[in-house]
Amino acid sequence: MYRICEIVDLVDAPKVYKVDEQNFNQNFILKHGSSSKEWPMDRTSNSPFETVRSQPPSLWMDVYSRVQGEFEWLIKSAEHDKVKLPMKKELNKKTDEMTKLSTAIITEVRLSHSPSPLGL
Repeated sequence: MYRICEIVDLVDAPKVYKVDEQNFNQNFILKHGSSSKEWPMDRTSNSPFETVRSQPPSLWMDVYSRVQGEFEWLIKSAEHDKVKLPMKKELNKKTDEMTKLSTAIITEVRLSHSPSPLGL
């Protein structure tokens, strides 16, 4: 099952794990409505929703309806919890930050000057 969540921070993980042959020792803090949860990166998908259209036509409607259903669940959860969803501008900014983070070379100096790798 998938949930659409907002990544709000990174925290140290209790153990090292691999994602795409690279070692990580951090987990995401994910937010859905007013609930937050620590979650490992290797159990998180970063595929864009547009990949649904790349599926064969016979699967497209099934995948589309699941994605649409999850988006509607996110909207209902936010309304129920009285939480504002991020605006597209905020999402684009966070996407840019995460892209820069994933391609940046991390140094000791940089780590010691940033309270959170996501700048939060």
